Amino acid sequence: MITLQHTAVWVMAAEEKHVKDWSEKIPWLLLPDAIRMYVGPRQASHFEVSPDETDISWMEFPMPEVLKELSKENVSDLVNFYVSPKAPKCVIGEQTDVEEFDIRNYAHPYYHELRTHLIQDCVLDETLRERLVDVTDRFEDRFIVRHDHSIVLDGTQLRKQVALFEQIGFKHLAGMVYKKTGILLNQRWYDENVHTALLEAYPEELAENTYKYMQIPEEIEQQINDLDFAITDEDTSKVVMAENLERVLDEMYATAYFHTVREML
Repeated sequence: MITLQHTAVWVMAAEEKHVKDWSEKIPWLLLPDAIRMYVGPRQASHFEVSPDETDISWMEFPMPEVLKELSKENVSDLVNFYVSPKAPKCVIGEQTDVEEFDIRNYAHPYYHELRTHLIQDCVLDETLRERLVDVTDRFEDRFIVRHDHSIVLDGTQLRKQVALFEQIGFKHLAGMVYKKTGILLNQRWYDENVHTALLEAYPEELAENTYKYMQIPEEIEQQINDLDFAITDEDTSKVVMAENLERVLDEMYATAYFHTVREML
């Protein structure tokens, strides 16, 4: 999931569980994506299993006092991580091994927030692989749309489809959050609540680099401000890999929400 969606699902669940210090925890929810600025490949921070299932990339996430001092120059000295040499280049990632994360990070003070990120990503990954596209030929850069086998995407086309799916999905998710909590997830809300939280927990460079990926597209921002969360026919026509876009999004976010609430118990 994009960082906007990770935050939206988490806030909706946090309001349900009456979590008072949620802003303090948001930076840790987003860290598996953010820390890629310093470590590069996503495999380590997402505990990806090699395609032949014989190796796992991993990371021991930094403690708060270490995170605040991180830089590209010292990350290899301050953070323990491993990227499998069997990790291939592909437009989509491999499966995440949450048990390996548990083994290496169970004592982290923000274990549940870090784990929530991985679980939410697993939900999106399962939706993509099991419901939307067949990824069997992913290393040949070939992705077959499941509801219509005549539609075959290459990696560039798939990236665009996933980006549209996530952007339109965020608008829909913002509507779910507003209906459930009354919180309007527009750019001003992110500026006031997420940007400031990142600056508190991260080095400034890392905070700004993370937040630059949390800019809501202008058209979607306007729709959110107008309380217009409906998925339009135009939206649906753009996402060719989904046969019933709204239903897929509803089921994916419901599952992500369920697992997020469980992590807060």
